[in-house]
Amino acid sequence: MPITTFSNTIAGLSGSITVRFDLFGGSNGSNGTFRMDDFVLNGYTTAVENWSPEGYRYGFNSMEKDDEVKGGGNSYDFGARMYDSRVGRWFTRDLLANKYPSISPYVLVNNSPIIALDKDGNDWIISTSVAKDGTKTIFIKLTAAAINNSVQPVDMNAFCATVKSQVEQTFSISYMEFESKMKFSKQPGDRPDLLIPMLEMHKVNVVVDVDIRIIKDINELKSNEHLIHIEDEAVATSAAGGVSINGMANKLGGKDVLINRSSLDAMMNGTNNNTIPHEIGHTLNLRHVDQKSEGTGDVNYQYLSDHASKHKNNLMTSGRAFYKDRKVATKVEGFQIKWAIKAYEQGKLNKK
Repeated sequence: MPITTFSNTIAGLSGSITVRFDLFGGSNGSNGTFRMDDFVLNGYTTAVENWSPEGYRYGFNSMEKDDEVKGGGNSYDFGARMYDSRVGRWFTRDLLANKYPSISPYVLVNNSPIIALDKDGNDWIISTSVAKDGTKTIFIKLTAAAINNSVQPVDMNAFCATVKSQVEQTFSISYMEFESKMKFSKQPGDRPDLLIPMLEMHKVNVVVDVDIRIIKDINELKSNEHLIHIEDEAVATSAAGGVSINGMANKLGGKDVLINRSSLDAMMNGTNNNTIPHEIGHTLNLRHVDQKSEGTGDVNYQYLSDHASKHKNNLMTSGRAFYKDRKVATKVEGFQIKWAIKAYEQGKLNKK
Protein backbone atom coordinates (compact mmCIF):
# COMPACT_ATOMS: atom_id res chain seq x y z
CA MET A 1 0.00 0.00 0.00
CA PRO A 2 2.32 2.81 -1.23
CA ILE A 3 1.90 6.37 0.02
CA THR A 4 2.46 9.37 -2.28
CA THR A 5 2.77 12.94 -0.99
CA PHE A 6 2.18 16.09 -3.07
CA SER A 7 3.43 19.47 -1.86
CA ASN A 8 2.48 22.90 -3.19
CA THR A 9 4.60 26.03 -2.75
CA ILE A 10 3.04 28.22 -5.44
CA ALA A 11 2.70 31.95 -4.65
CA GLY A 12 4.17 31.45 -1.18
CA LEU A 13 1.53 28.93 -0.12
CA SER A 14 2.63 25.52 1.10
CA GLY A 15 0.85 22.35 2.09
CA SER A 16 0.72 18.63 1.42
CA ILE A 17 -1.77 15.93 0.55
CA THR A 18 -1.11 12.29 1.32
CA VAL A 19 -2.73 9.83 -1.09
CA ARG A 20 -2.94 6.11 -0.33
CA PHE A 21 -3.19 3.59 -3.18
CA ASP A 22 -4.09 -0.10 -3.26
CA LEU A 23 -2.73 -1.44 -6.55
CA PHE A 24 -3.31 -5.01 -7.64
CA GLY A 25 -2.71 -7.11 -10.72
CA GLY A 26 1.07 -6.79 -11.04
CA SER A 27 3.21 -9.80 -11.87
CA ASN A 28 5.90 -11.42 -9.70
CA GLY A 29 4.52 -9.93 -6.51
CA SER A 30 4.60 -6.32 -7.72
CA ASN A 31 1.73 -3.94 -7.03
CA GLY A 32 1.54 -2.59 -10.57
CA THR A 33 2.41 0.96 -11.66
CA PHE A 34 0.71 4.33 -11.46
CA ARG A 35 1.20 7.91 -12.55
CA MET A 36 -0.41 10.95 -10.94
CA ASP A 37 0.14 14.69 -11.38
CA ASP A 38 -1.44 17.57 -9.50
CA PHE A 39 -1.99 20.20 -12.20
CA VAL A 40 -2.64 23.85 -11.50
CA LEU A 41 -3.24 26.82 -13.78
CA ASN A 42 -1.44 26.72 -17.16
CA GLY A 43 0.11 23.29 -16.57
CA TYR A 44 2.56 24.09 -13.80
CA THR A 45 2.75 21.00 -11.59
CA THR A 46 3.35 20.67 -7.89
CA ALA A 47 6.20 18.49 -6.72
CA VAL A 48 5.64 14.73 -6.77
CA GLU A 49 7.84 13.13 -4.12
CA ASN A 50 7.13 9.47 -4.81
CA TRP A 51 5.65 8.02 -7.96
CA SER A 52 6.10 5.27 -10.53
CA PRO A 53 7.01 4.56 -13.29
CA GLU A 54 10.12 6.63 -13.95
CA GLY A 55 10.55 8.40 -17.27
CA TYR A 56 6.94 9.37 -18.02
CA ARG A 57 7.48 12.19 -20.52
CA TYR A 58 4.04 13.72 -21.17
CA GLY A 59 1.86 16.16 -19.27
CA PHE A 60 -0.01 19.43 -19.89
CA ASN A 61 -2.00 19.41 -23.19
CA SER A 62 -0.52 15.89 -23.72
CA MET A 63 2.78 17.51 -24.74
CA GLU A 64 6.26 16.17 -24.05
CA LYS A 65 8.12 17.71 -21.14
CA ASP A 66 11.64 19.08 -21.50
CA ASP A 67 13.03 18.82 -17.96
CA GLU A 68 16.76 19.14 -18.66
CA VAL A 69 17.15 22.92 -18.39
CA LYS A 70 14.33 24.28 -16.21
CA GLY A 71 13.45 21.28 -14.05
CA GLY A 72 10.56 18.85 -14.01
CA GLY A 73 7.29 20.03 -15.55
CA ASN A 74 8.48 23.60 -16.18
CA SER A 75 8.96 23.40 -19.95
CA TYR A 76 6.89 21.70 -22.67
CA ASP A 77 7.70 21.05 -26.32
CA PHE A 78 4.69 21.90 -28.53
CA GLY A 79 6.62 21.37 -31.76
CA ALA A 80 6.60 24.92 -33.11
CA ARG A 81 7.51 26.56 -29.78
CA MET A 82 8.59 25.85 -26.22
CA TYR A 83 6.16 26.69 -23.42
CA ASP A 84 6.95 27.76 -19.85
CA SER A 85 4.18 26.49 -17.57
CA ARG A 86 5.37 28.54 -14.58
CA VAL A 87 4.24 31.80 -16.18
CA GLY A 88 1.82 30.40 -18.77
CA ARG A 89 3.79 31.93 -21.65
CA TRP A 90 5.73 30.92 -24.74
CA PHE A 91 9.47 31.50 -24.98
CA THR A 92 9.08 33.01 -28.48
CA ARG A 93 6.48 34.98 -30.43
CA ASP A 94 3.51 33.28 -32.12
CA LEU A 95 4.26 32.76 -35.81
CA LEU A 96 0.64 33.73 -36.54
CA ALA A 97 0.66 36.83 -34.32
CA ASN A 98 -0.14 39.16 -37.23
CA LYS A 99 -3.57 37.51 -37.59
CA TYR A 100 -4.51 38.40 -34.00
CA PRO A 101 -3.16 41.92 -33.29
CA SER A 102 -5.31 42.32 -30.16
CA ILE A 103 -3.77 39.25 -28.45
CA SER A 104 -0.28 39.03 -26.98
CA PRO A 105 1.96 36.77 -29.12
CA TYR A 106 3.27 35.12 -25.95
CA VAL A 107 0.03 33.89 -24.32
CA LEU A 108 -1.25 30.33 -24.60
CA VAL A 109 -4.60 29.88 -26.44
CA ASN A 110 -5.74 33.43 -25.61
CA ASN A 111 -5.37 32.72 -21.87
CA SER A 112 -8.11 30.05 -22.07
CA PRO A 113 -6.28 26.76 -21.27
CA ILE A 114 -9.47 25.16 -19.90
CA ILE A 115 -11.55 25.82 -23.03
CA ALA A 116 -8.97 25.43 -25.80
CA LEU A 117 -6.04 23.23 -26.76
CA ASP A 118 -2.94 24.13 -28.74
CA LYS A 119 -1.99 21.10 -30.81
CA ASP A 120 1.32 22.28 -32.25
CA GLY A 121 2.20 25.66 -30.75
CA ASN A 122 0.86 27.61 -33.71
CA ASP A 123 -2.86 28.06 -33.21
CA TRP A 124 -6.02 26.91 -31.46
CA ILE A 125 -9.29 25.55 -32.78
CA ILE A 126 -11.94 27.23 -30.62
CA SER A 127 -11.38 29.66 -27.77
CA THR A 128 -13.50 32.24 -25.97
CA SER A 129 -12.64 35.52 -24.29
CA VAL A 130 -14.96 37.77 -22.28
CA ALA A 131 -14.50 41.53 -21.91
CA LYS A 132 -15.28 43.48 -18.74
CA ASP A 133 -18.62 44.60 -20.17
CA GLY A 134 -19.60 40.96 -20.80
CA THR A 135 -18.98 41.00 -24.54
CA LYS A 136 -17.81 37.57 -25.62
CA THR A 137 -15.48 36.83 -28.54
CA ILE A 138 -15.35 33.32 -29.98
CA PHE A 139 -12.37 32.39 -32.16
CA ILE A 140 -12.79 29.48 -34.59
CA LYS A 141 -9.89 28.18 -36.66
CA LEU A 142 -10.04 25.83 -39.67
CA THR A 143 -6.86 24.28 -41.01
CA ALA A 144 -7.34 22.60 -44.39
CA ALA A 145 -5.64 21.36 -47.55
CA ALA A 146 -7.16 21.47 -51.04
CA ILE A 147 -6.49 19.16 -53.97
CA ASN A 148 -7.88 18.93 -57.52
CA ASN A 149 -8.54 15.31 -58.44
CA SER A 150 -10.64 16.13 -61.50
CA VAL A 151 -9.38 15.92 -65.08
CA GLN A 152 -10.27 19.57 -65.65
CA PRO A 153 -7.83 22.35 -64.69
CA VAL A 154 -8.68 24.51 -61.68
CA ASP A 155 -7.07 27.73 -60.51
CA MET A 156 -6.30 26.36 -57.05
CA ASN A 157 -5.10 29.69 -55.69
CA ALA A 158 -8.43 31.24 -56.62
CA PHE A 159 -10.28 28.22 -55.21
CA CYS A 160 -8.49 28.46 -51.87
CA ALA A 161 -9.20 32.18 -51.76
CA THR A 162 -12.89 31.42 -52.37
CA VAL A 163 -13.00 28.84 -49.58
CA LYS A 164 -11.29 31.21 -47.17
CA SER A 165 -13.48 34.19 -48.08
CA GLN A 166 -16.82 32.36 -48.04
CA VAL A 167 -16.21 30.44 -44.80
CA GLU A 168 -14.79 33.42 -42.90
CA GLN A 169 -17.54 35.81 -44.04
CA THR A 170 -20.34 33.31 -43.44
CA PHE A 171 -19.39 32.19 -39.93
CA SER A 172 -17.97 35.51 -38.63
CA ILE A 173 -21.22 36.77 -37.14
CA SER A 174 -22.45 38.72 -34.12
CA TYR A 175 -25.47 37.90 -31.99
CA MET A 176 -26.95 38.54 -28.56
CA GLU A 177 -27.26 35.91 -25.85
CA PHE A 178 -28.97 35.86 -22.47
CA GLU A 179 -27.29 34.61 -19.32
CA SER A 180 -28.91 33.98 -15.95
CA LYS A 181 -26.91 35.17 -12.95
CA MET A 182 -27.57 35.34 -9.23
CA LYS A 183 -27.24 38.92 -7.97
CA PHE A 184 -27.99 40.79 -4.77
CA SER A 185 -31.42 42.40 -4.77
CA LYS A 186 -31.55 46.18 -4.95
CA GLN A 187 -35.29 46.42 -4.34
CA PRO A 188 -36.31 48.69 -1.42
CA GLY A 189 -37.15 46.64 1.66
CA ASP A 190 -35.25 43.51 0.56
CA ARG A 191 -32.47 42.14 2.74
CA PRO A 192 -29.04 43.31 1.47
CA ASP A 193 -27.86 39.67 1.29
CA LEU A 194 -30.86 38.45 -0.75
CA LEU A 195 -29.80 36.79 -4.01
CA ILE A 196 -32.24 36.73 -6.91
CA PRO A 197 -31.88 35.36 -10.49
CA MET A 198 -31.45 38.04 -13.13
CA LEU A 199 -31.13 37.82 -16.90
CA GLU A 200 -28.27 39.67 -18.56
CA MET A 201 -27.92 40.21 -22.29
CA HIS A 202 -24.45 40.23 -23.83
CA LYS A 203 -23.08 40.57 -27.33
CA VAL A 204 -21.18 37.68 -28.89
CA ASN A 205 -18.71 38.20 -31.74
CA VAL A 206 -17.50 35.21 -33.74
CA VAL A 207 -14.14 35.53 -35.48
CA VAL A 208 -13.22 32.82 -37.99
CA ASP A 209 -9.82 32.19 -39.54
CA VAL A 210 -9.24 29.72 -42.38
CA ASP A 211 -5.72 28.51 -43.09
CA ILE A 212 -5.80 26.54 -46.35
CA ARG A 213 -2.99 25.31 -48.56
CA ILE A 214 -2.69 23.47 -51.89
CA ILE A 215 -1.48 19.89 -52.12
CA LYS A 216 -0.90 17.77 -55.23
CA ASP A 217 -0.88 14.35 -53.59
CA ILE A 218 -3.11 12.96 -50.86
CA ASN A 219 -0.01 11.75 -49.03
CA GLU A 220 0.89 15.40 -48.39
CA LEU A 221 -2.16 15.80 -46.15
CA LYS A 222 -1.27 16.46 -42.50
CA SER A 223 -3.09 14.85 -39.60
CA ASN A 224 -4.41 18.20 -38.33
CA GLU A 225 -5.87 19.25 -41.70
CA HIS A 226 -9.32 18.93 -43.21
CA LEU A 227 -9.29 17.72 -46.81
CA ILE A 228 -11.25 19.62 -49.47
CA HIS A 229 -11.03 17.72 -52.74
CA ILE A 230 -12.46 18.56 -56.16
CA GLU A 231 -13.78 15.54 -58.08
CA ASP A 232 -15.27 14.94 -61.52
CA GLU A 233 -19.04 14.64 -61.64
CA ALA A 234 -19.01 10.87 -62.07
CA VAL A 235 -16.89 10.44 -58.93
CA ALA A 236 -19.04 12.88 -56.97
CA THR A 237 -22.27 11.17 -58.03
CA SER A 238 -20.89 7.77 -57.14
CA ALA A 239 -19.77 9.00 -53.72
CA ALA A 240 -23.32 10.26 -53.07
CA GLY A 241 -24.87 6.90 -53.93
CA GLY A 242 -25.94 7.82 -57.44
CA VAL A 243 -27.43 11.20 -56.57
CA SER A 244 -26.26 14.35 -58.34
CA ILE A 245 -24.70 16.73 -55.81
CA ASN A 246 -22.79 20.03 -55.66
CA GLY A 247 -20.72 18.83 -52.72
CA MET A 248 -20.79 16.69 -49.60
CA ALA A 249 -19.07 16.17 -46.26
CA ASN A 250 -18.08 12.64 -45.39
CA LYS A 251 -19.91 12.79 -42.04
CA LEU A 252 -21.10 15.13 -39.31
CA GLY A 253 -17.97 16.34 -37.56
CA GLY A 254 -15.80 14.81 -40.29
CA LYS A 255 -12.66 16.12 -41.94
CA ASP A 256 -13.44 15.43 -45.61
CA VAL A 257 -15.35 17.70 -48.01
CA LEU A 258 -15.96 16.78 -51.66
CA ILE A 259 -16.71 19.45 -54.28
CA ASN A 260 -18.23 18.54 -57.66
CA ARG A 261 -16.10 20.06 -60.45
CA SER A 262 -19.15 20.64 -62.64
CA SER A 263 -20.61 22.95 -59.96
CA LEU A 264 -17.36 24.69 -59.06
CA ASP A 265 -17.58 27.64 -61.45
CA ALA A 266 -20.83 28.81 -59.84
CA MET A 267 -19.18 28.65 -56.42
CA MET A 268 -16.26 30.76 -57.55
CA ASN A 269 -18.19 33.42 -59.49
CA GLY A 270 -20.64 34.21 -56.69
CA THR A 271 -23.69 32.46 -58.11
CA ASN A 272 -23.46 29.76 -55.43
CA ASN A 273 -22.22 31.10 -52.09
CA ASN A 274 -23.79 28.26 -50.12
CA THR A 275 -22.24 24.89 -50.95
CA ILE A 276 -18.70 25.36 -49.64
CA PRO A 277 -19.58 26.87 -46.22
CA HIS A 278 -22.61 24.55 -46.01
CA GLU A 279 -20.47 21.42 -46.28
CA ILE A 280 -17.87 22.93 -43.95
CA GLY A 281 -20.80 23.50 -41.59
CA HIS A 282 -21.44 19.76 -41.53
CA THR A 283 -17.86 19.23 -40.37
CA LEU A 284 -18.76 21.53 -37.46
CA ASN A 285 -21.55 19.06 -36.64
CA LEU A 286 -24.26 21.36 -38.01
CA ARG A 287 -27.33 19.63 -39.41
CA HIS A 288 -30.06 20.62 -41.88
CA VAL A 289 -32.47 23.04 -40.24
CA ASP A 290 -35.39 21.98 -42.45
CA GLN A 291 -35.24 18.23 -41.74
CA LYS A 292 -36.76 16.76 -38.57
CA SER A 293 -34.90 13.52 -39.21
CA GLU A 294 -32.61 12.55 -42.05
CA GLY A 295 -33.16 8.81 -42.12
CA THR A 296 -30.95 8.13 -39.11
CA GLY A 297 -33.87 7.67 -36.74
CA ASP A 298 -32.59 10.25 -34.26
CA VAL A 299 -34.26 13.58 -33.56
CA ASN A 300 -32.67 16.61 -35.19
CA TYR A 301 -32.59 19.19 -32.40
CA GLN A 302 -31.32 21.81 -34.85
CA TYR A 303 -34.58 21.61 -36.79
CA LEU A 304 -36.47 24.91 -37.17
CA SER A 305 -40.23 24.44 -37.60
CA ASP A 306 -40.62 27.84 -39.28
CA HIS A 307 -37.67 27.36 -41.63
CA ALA A 308 -39.65 28.13 -44.79
CA SER A 309 -40.97 31.47 -43.54
CA LYS A 310 -38.26 32.86 -41.24
CA HIS A 311 -35.11 30.84 -41.91
CA LYS A 312 -35.18 30.07 -45.64
CA ASN A 313 -31.80 31.75 -46.10
CA ASN A 314 -30.13 29.78 -43.32
CA LEU A 315 -26.83 28.28 -44.43
CA MET A 316 -27.85 24.77 -43.35
CA THR A 317 -31.06 24.58 -45.38
CA SER A 318 -30.91 21.30 -47.27
CA GLY A 319 -30.88 20.91 -51.03
CA ARG A 320 -34.32 19.32 -50.77
CA ALA A 321 -35.91 22.69 -49.92
CA PHE A 322 -37.60 24.02 -53.08
CA TYR A 323 -37.19 27.62 -51.87
CA LYS A 324 -33.43 27.45 -51.34
CA ASP A 325 -31.44 30.14 -53.17
CA ARG A 326 -27.76 29.17 -53.03
CA LYS A 327 -26.68 32.71 -53.79
CA VAL A 328 -28.11 34.12 -50.55
CA ALA A 329 -28.61 31.08 -48.29
CA THR A 330 -25.60 31.95 -46.13
CA LYS A 331 -27.08 33.01 -42.78
CA VAL A 332 -25.64 31.44 -39.64
CA GLU A 333 -27.45 31.94 -36.33
CA GLY A 334 -26.20 32.06 -32.77
CA PHE A 335 -27.70 28.71 -31.77
CA GLN A 336 -25.66 27.04 -34.54
CA ILE A 337 -22.42 28.48 -33.22
CA LYS A 338 -23.38 27.10 -29.79
CA TRP A 339 -23.96 23.65 -31.32
CA ALA A 340 -20.52 23.78 -32.94
CA ILE A 341 -18.86 24.75 -29.66
CA LYS A 342 -20.71 22.01 -27.80
CA ALA A 343 -19.62 19.43 -30.38
CA TYR A 344 -16.03 20.63 -30.09
CA GLU A 345 -16.08 20.39 -26.30
CA GLN A 346 -17.55 16.87 -26.50
CA GLY A 347 -14.88 15.69 -28.94
CA LYS A 348 -17.32 15.24 -31.83
CA LEU A 349 -15.28 17.22 -34.38
CA ASN A 350 -12.24 16.35 -36.49
CA LYS A 351 -13.35 12.77 -37.15
CA LYS A 352 -11.59 10.91 -39.93
